[in-house]
Amino acid sequence: AATYRRAYGGIAVAMGVTIVVGGVFFVAGSELPWLFWVEVVLLVLFATFWLLQTAEHWHRGLPDVLADLGVSLRS
Repeated sequence: AATYRRAYGGIAVAMGVTIVVGGVFFVAGSELPWLFWVEVVLLVLFATFWLLQTAEHWHRGLPDVLADLGVSLRS
């Protein structure tokens, strides 16, 4: 679990850095196709997050977060 947590944190940091770099290109008025590459990088990072989360929960299923909070969806 700690390995996944570190990976998720790394992905979050990379997403933040990507957005900041994109903002710098925007403010600088760059004519490079920076927006395309920002979107590509964010898409790849999100897909990586999704695959990691799928691998983490593949055998055990999703954690029952609502039950941990005392919430039941059954009436």
